[in-house]
Amino acid sequence: MRLFCRSIEIIDHGDRRQVFGIEWIRTAFGRHRPIFVCTCGYGAAQLLARYGTYACKACHRAVHMCQRQSSRGRKRLRAWKLRLELGGLPDINEAVAPKSKWKHRRTYQQVRETIRALETAIGPKRFRKPLDTRIFAYHVD
Repeated sequence: MRLFCRSIEIIDHGDRRQVFGIEWIRTAFGRHRPIFVCTCGYGAAQLLARYGTYACKACHRAVHMCQRQSSRGRKRLRAWKLRLELGGLPDINEAVAPKSKWKHRRTYQQVRETIRALETAIGPKRFRKPLDTRIFAYHVD
């Protein structure tokens, strides 16, 4: 990787070279911030690597996990993440984890109520496919 004043050059293992422009834009706070100019011509705060090619989110057609879920699926995903945040298992059939030593009681109760509300809104109807556990890899210690 080579960084120049107006561009960045990325050379991969196969000696393939990609060059992206760097533009400075003005923010609402009065400071300037750099953005990359993708090959499609649009600006991007970050470039994503996919199959060895760097490009913006729009070029790779990347979407967040919640954008691929239905309304019920998004609620299930949120409930699973909250259960993991409390230190328990994400499965709806498991009990909610007990309060950890350093967590405030009010915060713990609010999270439990949120989980209960989300799981009530989901209902007892089963999902066709289970959620992929790789989604939660960053929650595992």
